[in-house]
Amino acid sequence: MIYPRFEKYRKARTVQFLNDVLDILSQKDAKLLNIENKYIVLQNGILELNSIWKNSRRSKLTAELKELDEKRGAVYRGFKITMETWSRNHYDDDKRHKAKEIMATIQSYHSRLTELPYQEETAGIKSFVKNMKKLYSDQIKALKMMDWIDNLASINSEFEKRYILRTQELSLHNDGEINNVKQNAISYYRALMNLFEARLTIAKEESSPNLGVFFKIEGNLTQLAEQHNLAASRSGRDSQKPSENIEENDYEEEEEVSTEQSSDEKVENDNTEV
Repeated sequence: MIYPRFEKYRKARTVQFLNDVLDILSQKDAKLLNIENKYIVLQNGILELNSIWKNSRRSKLTAELKELDEKRGAVYRGFKITMETWSRNHYDDDKRHKAKEIMATIQSYHSRLTELPYQEETAGIKSFVKNMKKLYSDQIKALKMMDWIDNLASINSEFEKRYILRTQELSLHNDGEINNVKQNAISYYRALMNLFEARLTIAKEESSPNLGVFFKIEGNLTQLAEQHNLAASRSGRDSQKPSENIEENDYEEEEEVSTEQSSDEKVENDNTEV
């Protein structure tokens, strides 16, 4: 059986994974397979983890970050789409040429800049604004689009300030307690899986009538671990944005774990380790 690589998961993915385990392995099945005691211990551990996790995410700044992220994304995409359209279709040859020059630099940026983790997107937009003003100030002014760049810079700057405040706020949020509860839940999961495998071995030796249930659960748990491991590996140490599933959609958030990140997912899975 394939197991989750918890060392690669951010806290939010760990929370999501453990909740998904309970969706796959019901208490009824746990009782049938004679692993109910360990199951109940894990279940209680996850309930405690969910509670403390929800409390750590309740911040006015989280909502503000989401709103600012959506605004800066809209401005960036609007500017990009305008330049792309004008570079091909503007009736004025000179303006079409200017837009084409600007597009050459825009295309050097990540094609999904606004879907990157918060810190990467902030740095990318900051670099973008700097290059636009340094390299194409005259062209942008001629196209009467400088207000878009100024607006993008302003929103991005405000986002960065709010992000720092939120990081400071969350750092005060008894992070040690969250870590302890998370590690306890992981230990409970591993104890349950050890017992599950031991019972499966015995069931095979005895040709138990419950083998079908064992195999089905084993396959589903393996698939779950594969999905989460793959999603985490695609973005290094899991900057992947599952969503705020525990509170709302429930991280992100995973559902077959998505590799694209909405604003909700970015709130839950940004690079602030909480």
